[in-house]
Amino acid sequence: MEDIMGCMRIGLALAVVMSGPGMSALAQESTTNEFNDLTPPDMSASRDDREYRVCPDREPRPEWVGNLGVRESYRGVLLMRIYEARSYEAIVATGDCSCANRAPSWDAAEAEYQENYAQLDPQAQQRATSEFRRLKNDFQRDARSICEAQGNW
Repeated sequence: MEDIMGCMRIGLALAVVMSGPGMSALAQESTTNEFNDLTPPDMSASRDDREYRVCPDREPRPEWVGNLGVRESYRGVLLMRIYEARSYEAIVATGDCSCANRAPSWDAAEAEYQENYAQLDPQAQQRATSEFRRLKNDFQRDARSICEAQGNW
């Protein structure tokens, strides 16, 4: 019982110390300091509704990607990997990091997906996703250098 009372006294003493005059100034300072803002970002907006720093007028992903269930999400991941890889590939091939290459229409990636991958089983689509991820990574360093030089990274 003495241990419990001792802990309660320590807790009460800490509460008194933490609410002292110096702490109120610290609390006021932390509310005005933007670096202490731990407010989580608003995640209620869909990913397509969020603003992009680079190429903010980009076309949203195809609607069907956002409507996929968890068990079908691999389809959307493959489409996004195709889109990213082809974007970086175009930047490196042309040396141009305009928004036409950096954030192109989804039409070409969606057509490639529908023609070559949509009918494949999940495992084959996951293997294709890995291949497109590798392709994207192969082009990313050069694409980034080009885009940084053009102020579009």
